[in-house]
Amino acid sequence: MKHTFSKEQEEKLLRAHPTSITADQIAAYAQEFNTHPAMIIGRLQHQGLIHYSVGREFILPVNLSSENYD
Repeated sequence: MKHTFSKEQEEKLLRAHPTSITADQIAAYAQEFNTHPAMIIGRLQHQGLIHYSVGREFILPVNLSSENYD
């Protein structure tokens, strides 16, 4: 499936940055892997590898208000 973040890509990223990674580095990997930075950030946050404050600028709010569906 395109535009996701595979386990192999995750392993490559973690081999290169085993202890810390910056938002700029995440953006560069997202471009290399043809995915959105939020895919990478979400995975790493879920696994407890980065703090939830890292990369917040890449995560956009979703408005589920019924006003958007009229």
